[in-house]
Amino acid sequence: MNELEKMLCGLGVERLVLPAVPGLLQTWTGSFGFMVMTHSDKLEIAEHTILSFQAPGNHHVPQVSQ
Repeated sequence: MNELEKMLCGLGVERLVLPAVPGLLQTWTGSFGFMVMTHSDKLEIAEHTILSFQAPGNHHVPQVSQ
């Protein structure tokens, strides 16, 4: 995951948002450092162009490590 974060950071990616199945919440948050997006998080990214998938929940890494 660290190498992927470095590559994304090099490309100027500030936030990685992924849809996730609720049953895997612990995997995403515990193992990969993602956080459940709050309503205000979703409003914050709403003004940006994003590729969106329909899923029960979205998780994100708020600041891609450098």
